[in-house]
Amino acid sequence: MFQQEIKARIHPSPNYFQIIYQVFCPFTAGYFLTAFFNQINAMLAPYLSKTINLSSTDLGLMTSIYLLAFALFQLPLGVLLDRLGPRKTQSTLFIICVIGTTIFSLANNVYSLLIGRALIGIGMAAGLMAAFKSISIWFPKERIPLANASLMALGTTGALFSTSPVELILRVISWRELFVIISFLTLIIACLIYFIVPERKQSSQNISITEQFKELKII
Repeated sequence: MFQQEIKARIHPSPNYFQIIYQVFCPFTAGYFLTAFFNQINAMLAPYLSKTINLSSTDLGLMTSIYLLAFALFQLPLGVLLDRLGPRKTQSTLFIICVIGTTIFSLANNVYSLLIGRALIGIGMAAGLMAAFKSISIWFPKERIPLANASLMALGTTGALFSTSPVELILRVISWRELFVIISFLTLIIACLIYFIVPERKQSSQNISITEQFKELKII
């Protein structure tokens, strides 16, 4: 008991307010972007078809390449979250998303769109799981269900924002300009996650990467 008290004084736990603004808010903003990118293609389809002359096959491929990249990256994602933690993993992947959105905004053919969309899929792959991981690390066990539910409720508004609000925005600016803005927004959130979210060492970080990939192979 005495040792635990000394340890608590040396490494004091942050209060709820700190956890909310340093952990919950940045990762919820990240999940908002993930939900936004999941649905944005439906709104962009007519604009892309008009600008770059895409066929229905091209549009379908562009949608599926995002989901394919997103899904495939789930395999190494668990290892990265365990080894690097959600802070470093999420911020790094968001930088990849920034590159993807930039390529997408400058695209003049279907191949550039596919590359950009694939990188966005990889960049958004940790949007939900990194948030869940950070909540499991920082929140007390009895608060985790509420935190997860709040994350889902607030973050999924990104899907709603990708509908009528985007349609209204596209009446004022082009889809290319929209993606430039989204790119800057993603970069800002990546910086917030990297510089504001605190680091906490996990027991899983002591396991060798070889053992982790052996476990991944079993899965």
